[in-house]
Amino acid sequence: MSHFTEFWSSASLWLLVVLIVIYGDFTRAGRLFAIGDLHGDLHNALRVFQLCNLTTEGGQWIGGDATLVQTGDVVDRGPDTLKLLNLLSAMQQQALASGGRIVRLLGNHEVMAFKGRLKYVHPDDLRSFGGAAARFQAFQKSGTFGYLRGLDSLVILNRTLFVHAGLTPELVRISPQRINDLVRTELQRERYNSPILQDNGPQWTRAAIHAAQRGECDSLNFVLRALESEGAAVDRMVVGHTIQHSGKITSYCNGSLVAIDISISSYNNLGADNIAAIEVITRSDGSTFVEVITPTEGEVVLLDHLEDKPKPAAKRGHTDWWLWSFLLPSAVVCTAAGLVFQTRWS
Repeated sequence: MSHFTEFWSSASLWLLVVLIVIYGDFTRAGRLFAIGDLHGDLHNALRVFQLCNLTTEGGQWIGGDATLVQTGDVVDRGPDTLKLLNLLSAMQQQALASGGRIVRLLGNHEVMAFKGRLKYVHPDDLRSFGGAAARFQAFQKSGTFGYLRGLDSLVILNRTLFVHAGLTPELVRISPQRINDLVRTELQRERYNSPILQDNGPQWTRAAIHAAQRGECDSLNFVLRALESEGAAVDRMVVGHTIQHSGKITSYCNGSLVAIDISISSYNNLGADNIAAIEVITRSDGSTFVEVITPTEGEVVLLDHLEDKPKPAAKRGHTDWWLWSFLLPSAVVCTAAGLVFQTRWS
């Protein structure tokens, strides 16, 4: 065998080994993204979808088999409630056809829309529906958006609990599925005074995040342990609802609580238009970690197991996964070619 073929074979094998080690540590069991409250801002919603490489500029799904969790409060504040709801429905169908999934959770502003509350409704939002009466009808059980009453209040994916506002120790005593079913039942019956639709319910509570902001993590840890005792391994809770006035996605309690309402909508009282999302990544050993994706030069911030104020990690842009998906098969091909040369010329 010539020195060239010997070198080719050895180098290819080493490249394959190195790539397997590097790639294997970050293999994902399905890509999982989450974004917070959108509040009637179509422009910024599209920006954050594109940030995650999930849609085109016009909102066409290109995310393949990825999963996107949107934690509720799509409606109100901005003028684009109708456009956003229709866009998300279209994206759901496109994602499903591509093997992907969009999980839409129920927020407190959707509940207010069911009740006909207009306090936070933009004038152009009302006009897009044809007036207050037509908007109210669209959100009734028989209306165009009556299906929103059937949305889940929480979901557990990749060892992560996603919920609009939070989950309290009192509520976690019943199963997650029971919570979802109970909220749906009470909405169908229009029992808006039901305790589960009040201040301590999953659409409204701020107990967990306010405690975490004070450095008090016991209640949060109780919720996570209770879920685990029911057979749902959960490392963290991800919530919207409570705006982070820093404009940045923030973790509390050593990564056990991640707050993702950063005022994506420019129509919030905060007046900001902050764009960011999280990705929950599963390693090959089943453990998970969270990255924050921002538009700033592909900045990535690791949230888990760091101080409560996240620090920038080595900048590894989201699209680097496309690079690995090219390099790993290339290494396999090179190795095979090297072995063929070795067999033929030895």
